[in-house]
Amino acid sequence: MTSNTPQGAADESGALNLFTGCHAQIRKKMELMRQVPAMVAGDPKHAAQAAADIVSFFETTVQPHHREEERELWPMLDKCSPGTEGHETVQAIVHRLKHEHTRLETLWSQIEPAMRKIARAKPAELDAQKVAQLTDMYDQHAAFEDAVVLPMARYLMDPIEQYRLAMSMALSRHPTPAYI
Repeated sequence: MTSNTPQGAADESGALNLFTGCHAQIRKKMELMRQVPAMVAGDPKHAAQAAADIVSFFETTVQPHHREEERELWPMLDKCSPGTEGHETVQAIVHRLKHEHTRLETLWSQIEPAMRKIARAKPAELDAQKVAQLTDMYDQHAAFEDAVVLPMARYLMDPIEQYRLAMSMALSRHPTPAYI
């Protein structure tokens, strides 16, 4: 299989596709989250299940995904671009993404307490406007990463760097036992 990297073939099913897959999951959960404010009034039991699912998803998927991008992907992009005409562009994009992560996490922290209460079938005031803002922002953030950042990574990172990224991500997802 060939790639659009200057160096040739890349792993088409590798680390970069893990990010795309995670983005698809995020978009799906954002659609569910959009429905929670209406569910609270109409179907509290379903709202509790949806809220519990969303809270768990943020803890187990979204937050680790942000850390993975920040710790693994973005530094590799920065290392691959020095000396290129696009280095300033890469740095600007990484700056934008960091700012977006901060805003997304801040919005989530404002919604999370109400979502946790709803998940426990407790009364809570969920700000539908903030939910809409968060879900729209996540959709835009993931779409930008899929349309711009990941193709840029495929172009800048040679296949070895992409494999290195995949290995690093795999190792961080499966910590080694303490005795090693």
